[in-house]
Amino acid sequence: MNQLVETGLFSVRAVIELMFSLRTLCLEPLWTPQPPLMTLFKMDFSSEVINKQEVKEKLWELHFAEYGRGVSMYRTTEISRLVLQGIPDRLRREVWLSFSGTA
Repeated sequence: MNQLVETGLFSVRAVIELMFSLRTLCLEPLWTPQPPLMTLFKMDFSSEVINKQEVKEKLWELHFAEYGRGVSMYRTTEISRLVLQGIPDRLRREVWLSFSGTA
């Protein structure tokens, strides 16, 4: 039994030593994180696109006012129509969280 404990401790020590030796070998990262694509490829929206987004936002806000936000909002027939018309950029995160069930 004592030998098993000693071999267990030896293997833990060996793993820790291996980790430290690998850490010293990797002084520089092999990759660098890339900035988000939306910052690399910025889109200039025309006033027409901005106006459409605002109209969609107002329709969604009216829906939220009537049916609420969160899980209850996607149990209506109106939500299908709104989704087909498009989800405004400012609301995409909230709608995605609600529809995926994480919110």
